[in-house]
Amino acid sequence: MQTRIRKVLEIPARKRQGHQTEKESNAEKVFLLVINLWVFRFEYAKEQTMPKDPQ
Repeated sequence: MQTRIRKVLEIPARKRQGHQTEKESNAEKVFLLVINLWVFRFEYAKEQTMPKDPQ
């Protein structure tokens, strides 16, 4: 009997050295806001293109 082991795709955790600066913190918040708005826009557009009454 053979055992097969697959390597799982791993996303390495960020290595933080010391405290985050205020500038880095603000940049990260802005980045997350932009991503959230993009996802919201995509979901809203998808909702608008769906027919409300299927015929």
